[in-house]
Amino acid sequence: MIKCEIFFSEDDELSEFEVQQKEWRGDIIVKIANRLFMPKVITPYRLYIDFCDAVNEGSLYNIDPKLILVEKTDKTTIINILLKLVEIGYFSKMRSVDLKEKYAHVFSKFQELKNWVRVY
Repeated sequence: MIKCEIFFSEDDELSEFEVQQKEWRGDIIVKIANRLFMPKVITPYRLYIDFCDAVNEGSLYNIDPKLILVEKTDKTTIINILLKLVEIGYFSKMRSVDLKEKYAHVFSKFQELKNWVRVY
């Protein structure tokens, strides 16, 4: 199995509750070797809601290529899905990110991986 680490920006009861209520999570880092990836997980229902909102506003819904559909957005489900994706080589098809570049203008504390919470 490929060695990986998984990080969230926060890992407490409040953030877990909020993630489950909104049915998506975008503050995820998967570290494989020295490369960092930032997938986003979303439930099919939330994807449908977002799609309908875009249609109702008269715009197109642009699906983020880093989007991963999950049954639910609890921590355990997210980690298990990400580990399965690591196992099948999913992240080899994804572009890695540079935290300094991604958070250059906002949330500067997240420019360093040490400021993220390791959950796996």
